[in-house]
Amino acid sequence: MTKKQKILSYLKHNPTGKLKEIAKAIDYSEPATYNGLMELFKENQVDREQGKGRKPDTYYLKNNSKETPKKIKSKFSSFPDEKIYTKVFSLDYLEHKEVIILILTDRNA
Repeated sequence: MTKKQKILSYLKHNPTGKLKEIAKAIDYSEPATYNGLMELFKENQVDREQGKGRKPDTYYLKNNSKETPKKIKSKFSSFPDEKIYTKVFSLDYLEHKEVIILILTDRNA
């Protein structure tokens, strides 16, 4: 199974996720800093969908920005140049408000 498949499988079986369950997904995810994501958000390159209740916020890359994949690549890791869906879990007990970004290519996953 590829990393993406593992992430999809994890999210399918743990749609709500508790901190312990989310922590289990760390092995399959790409770490990134909260500040890096916020920088992109301020540059108006990502859209944020506010999470309801305990559901985490979801961030989408804006499809009309050709620069976004390059900027994301330089800040986080190598992403494909296509529509990217990222789900962000903020783990409060981690230093520097680190977040876990799960990379999926299907918004309906």
